[in-house]
Amino acid sequence: MSIHLHLFRSVPGMTTKYFSRIFHYFRDFASAWEMAGKSEFRKAGIESEDLIDAILLARRSVSQEAESCRLRALSIETLSFSDSRYPPLLKEIRDPPFLLYVRGSIPSLSSTCLSVVGSRTMS
Repeated sequence: MSIHLHLFRSVPGMTTKYFSRIFHYFRDFASAWEMAGKSEFRKAGIESEDLIDAILLARRSVSQEAESCRLRALSIETLSFSDSRYPPLLKEIRDPPFLLYVRGSIPSLSSTCLSVVGSRTMS
């Protein structure tokens, strides 16, 4: 499970651009989540002080263990961009998500698949 990536994902204002900057600078979401301070996030290219403050607040207030338990209880698995099961064609789009949430089985990607994508109320 990509719990640290999920924790970053829970921070308001985190975009693929910032995931990419954190990944390229730290090479490890766990160490970025657990140890990085304001100056390290600035060096990573996070220019928004509000976002850095939100990350640091989330780190203090969000329980890694509770989030792991919540995802397990809901039978949700996470796939990071670097996971071998991440859909290869999805990696080829211009701005691929760094994290996928999967509920159910992860099918063989050599066969035809159907996915439902969305996170907002229908309008």
